Amino acid sequence: MARSPILNAALAHNVAFSYGTQIVSAVLGLISTTVILKSAGMEVYGQIATLAAIAAFSSALGSSRSNDAVVRFYTIGQTRNSPRTQLTAMALGTFLDVLLGVTIFIAVWSAGPLIASRFLSDGNMSDCVRLYALVGLGSFVRAAPYGLMIATNSFRRANLLVAIEQFVRLSVLGILLLRRADLDLFAVIIATLISTYIVTILFYVPYVRQLATLASKSRLEREVAKEFLQFTGRSFGASSLKIGSQGLDTIALGAFGGSTQVAVYNLCKQLLSPLSMAMGPVSTLVAPLFVQANAEGRSSDIFHAVRSSAVRSGVAFIVILAALTPVAAAYVSWSGVGLTIHSGLTFAIMATGSFFQFSLWWFRSFSVATKISYSIVTNGTYSAVLIVLLLPFTYFAGSAGTAAAVTVTTASIWVLAWHLLEKHEATQNVDRIDK
Repeated sequence: MARSPILNAALAHNVAFSYGTQIVSAVLGLISTTVILKSAGMEVYGQIATLAAIAAFSSALGSSRSNDAVVRFYTIGQTRNSPRTQLTAMALGTFLDVLLGVTIFIAVWSAGPLIASRFLSDGNMSDCVRLYALVGLGSFVRAAPYGLMIATNSFRRANLLVAIEQFVRLSVLGILLLRRADLDLFAVIIATLISTYIVTILFYVPYVRQLATLASKSRLEREVAKEFLQFTGRSFGASSLKIGSQGLDTIALGAFGGSTQVAVYNLCKQLLSPLSMAMGPVSTLVAPLFVQANAEGRSSDIFHAVRSSAVRSGVAFIVILAALTPVAAAYVSWSGVGLTIHSGLTFAIMATGSFFQFSLWWFRSFSVATKISYSIVTNGTYSAVLIVLLLPFTYFAGSAGTAAAVTVTTASIWVLAWHLLEKHEATQNVDRIDK
């Protein structure tokens, strides 16, 4: 099969760099997990995982996916040599991030006592919930700067910042551990809060500089602003419908199974993270390439890139999982979590679901480049199916049931995504014939 114009050597070099930084991030993250498990215990690890899931869930409800909007419109501005388009994308992206981020923060802050009593099983932890709401805000408002880094091929800086965030968090945890015998939930949140805001500031430094440069030479464009807001409005719907994939599984498990079950589930998810790491950089880096190809009328290049990678992605998944499984089993036994039949079943089911997710590396970029409505359809379907399955599966089978619900749901989306790709390709072929 001919080589894809999109999946080229330059992309391969960029992805290789991303792998290096993501491996560093993963190792540092796993060391942090080990520190928490050893010094704070399973209960605290499960609680911090639950708070992270609630933050992700609330962000999905309120996100306009400004990162995707900035990637799309900034890239179009570059293609058309239009600084006004680029400036409009950046300014509106930041405005939406701050507006929606503060709104979500206020909502979570107000719900602190309820979240603490229902999901952490301790109403006295409302202060910890509210403190973690600041973590969620710090992460939320970096969406537009992240989009700019992807649009300008500054992904290396973005990946380095993620690694720095893990390093700072681990360093603060180490300092706190030296000052006390054990860590508690408050100390872990403090470490996360410090690392989050340091890195968010670093994300904004080049962003503000570029925004100021564009603002000094150009001004906002009304028509682009209208298109941008329409895109983010549709993205808001898509993101809101994406609640099923943004921590709902962990939240449900926390409500029905408790923090210990959440700890097992989240640890399995973290140990399987190299699978998402393997395709994550590709998925992120092809977004501006897909947008450019579609803008230039080369949609056939997108279809070719997706189809030509199908077999290779399947082989890569099998190789990574085969190498990962014995390492994961050894870590679970050593960390004190314990390798039980239930935890092993949870891991196996989650690994199966990871295959379908792994194979859909292309879909988000495809939707951003062509029709954001595709994301709305898949996200809505995902959430609807998962909500139906999640509660009974989790209630009767704990973490293994949660994993099964997510796996069945992801498999259904895999089928739907390929259907949408084939439908779009057929439409493009008809349009081409008519012309």
